[in-house]
Amino acid sequence: MAELQTATDYILTLPYDVPTYRMASLLCLLPAYQTILQNARQHEELFTPCHPEKISHEIFGQCLQDAQVMVADNAAILEYSQQLTRQVEEQFVGG
Repeated sequence: MAELQTATDYILTLPYDVPTYRMASLLCLLPAYQTILQNARQHEELFTPCHPEKISHEIFGQCLQDAQVMVADNAAILEYSQQLTRQVEEQFVGG
């Protein structure tokens, strides 16, 4: 999660007038957050044959839509990061 926060911080520093860089970065970051969340939800199966290796096409499609919405909105990127971090943490504290 620390590495994802570092990546989030990096994206937040990208100027709004380079939307292609911001979009490319978001399309790496958002699926990474979703993959970590999926792994957290199924952490008891991690590293077993039952564990899925990647997020679904549906989730990736949602990442694409989310990236398009938040590409020029640092507050939305930060909120997404905080929300996914909370969801991951909740998987381990029984929240």
